[in-house]
Amino acid sequence: MLWKQRGFIMKISTLDLPTSIILPNKISNYARTLDVKTVTDKTASQAIARFGLERKLDNWNPPKAIYRELKQLTRERDQIVEQRAMVKIKDMQKKRKQCQT
Repeated sequence: MLWKQRGFIMKISTLDLPTSIILPNKISNYARTLDVKTVTDKTASQAIARFGLERKLDNWNPPKAIYRELKQLTRERDQIVEQRAMVKIKDMQKKRKQCQT
């Protein structure tokens, strides 16, 4: 989920409105089953609305704070691992240059 979309969905969840998140390919596959010859913004929005009306969708609940914290810590770890790898590569290159001289 993109950051802008995540912020939007988190904001909606604070309003206590029922919210569902559906993968775009599910809507796309559903829209193909409809008798629509050309896809426009209007027909796409109608397909999305119809999809929501015809199906019992699960309500989305925001993740618990612990999961958001875990996600952030994992990102930080990934950055540190990447930086460490870059330092190792530079160190190896430096040692090769010293050996060649």
